Amino acid sequence: MSRKLVLILVFVMLLVCLKYQRFQQNIVKASDGYLIHNINTGLNYTTIQGAIDANETLDGQTIFVDSGTYYERITVRKSISLVGESSRTTIIDGNMSGTIIVVWADFVTIRGFTIQNSGSFLGLPSGIGVEKWNCTIIDNIIVSNKGGISLLYAGNHTVANNTISSNLYGMNIVYSQNNTIFHNDFMNNSQQVFITGEINSWDNGFPAGGNYWSDYKQRYPNVKEVDNSGIWDTPYRIDSFNVDNYPLMTPYVIPEFPSFIVLPLFMIATLLTIIVYKRRHLT
Repeated sequence: MSRKLVLILVFVMLLVCLKYQRFQQNIVKASDGYLIHNINTGLNYTTIQGAIDANETLDGQTIFVDSGTYYERITVRKSISLVGESSRTTIIDGNMSGTIIVVWADFVTIRGFTIQNSGSFLGLPSGIGVEKWNCTIIDNIIVSNKGGISLLYAGNHTVANNTISSNLYGMNIVYSQNNTIFHNDFMNNSQQVFITGEINSWDNGFPAGGNYWSDYKQRYPNVKEVDNSGIWDTPYRIDSFNVDNYPLMTPYVIPEFPSFIVLPLFMIATLLTIIVYKRRHLT
C-alpha cells in the first residue's frame, strides 16, 4: 500500500470519527425513564415536549434525546436545538395523528431523528412543519408522512443531509423564500416537491452538488456524469423557477455508525498515522 493511499485512508477515517462523535463527550444519561436532557441546565425529562416547555429551558439551549421511540406531537415555541442521539435509533412517531413537529420560533435546529407517521387525512399533516424564520433541519430521516418537511410562509431556512423518503410529498414549500436545500436524498416520494410562490436554492454549487433524486434517471434517461464529479450533467427541474443545478448521482447521506465503532476507527486511524510517520523517517 502506497503512502499516499494510507494517508487518504487515515484522513477519511478521521473525518468519519469527527462526524459521528457528536455530543457524546457531554452527555450523562439519566436512569429511571428520564431519557431527555437539557444539556445546558443538566435537568432530565420524561417527554420531549416537557423538556421544551420547562421554565428552565431558554432560548439558545439544547435538548438532547436518547435513542428510543417517542409517540409525541411536539410544538417548539423557543429558539432551541432539538438533537437526537442517532437519526436511525431516535424515532419520533406521530401515530397517524397530525404534524409531528411544529416550529413556531425562529432559529430552531432539528437534528438527528427519524420522524414518521404523521397520518394522511385532510390538510397537510407533516413530519416537520416550520412557520417561522432561520431554522435548520439537518441529519434526519423523514419517512412515511403525508408531507415530509413543510416550509410555510417564512424562510431563510437550511435543509441539509436529510433522507426524505416514502412520503406523499417529500417537501412542501408554500410562499417560503430564500431557503437553501442541498445534500438531501429525495427517495420514492409520490411527489418529490410541491412548491408554490418563491424561489429557493437547491444546491451548494459545484463541485459540492445539490440533492439526490430517486426519479432522476426516469426523467432524464440520457444524462452523463460531469468529469467524474458524481454530478449529473442535466439540472433537475422542480418548476420553472426552482432548479437543482448539480443533482447528485448517488445518495448523499452516509449511514451512521453505532457509537461503539467510533473509538476503534479512531484508534486504527491513529495507528496508521504512526506507521506512515515511522516509515517516512526510516527511509
